[in-house]
Amino acid sequence: MEKKHQIDFDLSLAKKIQIIFNYHDGLYGSPRIKFILNRTMQISQSKIARYMRILGLKSRIRVKKRFKKPVEIKKCNSGYTNIVNRHEIFIKKMNCE
Repeated sequence: MEKKHQIDFDLSLAKKIQIIFNYHDGLYGSPRIKFILNRTMQISQSKIARYMRILGLKSRIRVKKRFKKPVEIKKCNSGYTNIVNRHEIFIKKMNCE
C-alpha cells in the first residue's frame, strides 16, 4: 500500500517567498529567505526550498572574488616573523626592492 503525500500549498506563503525573491533580484535562496521570514513566523528551510522548487525559483549563484597578492610581495617574502626584529625586516624589504 503506497503512502500518498499531501502537499498543503499555502498561497500567502508562496506570495511572500515570491516577493522576497523578486525584491532581491533573485540572489536570495532558501536560507536567506528563511532568515527574513523567521522574524514574523516560524518556518523551515526545507519547506521554503520546496515552495521555491514548485514556483520555479532558483537563486543566481554569485562567484566569490579571491584576493591575489601583488608580485612584489610574493617574491620578497623572506623575513623574520619575530616582532622584536622589526628593523631587520624593514632592511630586508629595502634590499629586495
